[in-house]
Amino acid sequence: MLAAAAIIPTEIHWVMAAAWTFPDHPFGRLLESFSRVIFRRIAQVYNLSLMPPMPPRPWEIEARAKAVRSILTYVQKNPKAALGLAPEGGDSPSGVLDIPAPGVGRFLLHLSHKGLMIYPLGIYESGGALTLNFGKPLSLEDPAENVPESRDRWGSQVVMQAIAELLPKHLQGVFNRTNPAIRSQWI
Repeated sequence: MLAAAAIIPTEIHWVMAAAWTFPDHPFGRLLESFSRVIFRRIAQVYNLSLMPPMPPRPWEIEARAKAVRSILTYVQKNPKAALGLAPEGGDSPSGVLDIPAPGVGRFLLHLSHKGLMIYPLGIYESGGALTLNFGKPLSLEDPAENVPESRDRWGSQVVMQAIAELLPKHLQGVFNRTNPAIRSQWI
């Protein structure tokens, strides 16, 4: 986030997790509550939008909807906004690209319909150096099938594939075009 913000020549409105989660930690709830307080303060100071953490949890449906509405309101009030977000919603345990949570693809389609261009960015470490690899901008058009689940899957797939192509093959995960065993889990 900081590396991208440092080199992109415009102000970026970032969307970040409202908390870190620690599902298997004995003090998980306490650590999550602590991170929630800290992240709320960071968001206030730097004008960031908070989104409930991934993966989505059933008791946060209302908070997630409120966060999405807040981001869409921000975009409507700032039509030339640059919005920074990680569609996968966090780090995968294996350290490779993973499938975004349900709803992300539809959200990306909606942002694109509001006029936002999507600029894929692959960020990784190589040879001890942080590498930022920018892709060509995307403007998402509606897929042929208009079923919500299909639209969601399509939006996520297009954006994540564009990001995967900016990463080394070993970090592409389910979006690696050369590994049919991995791709069959997603495509």
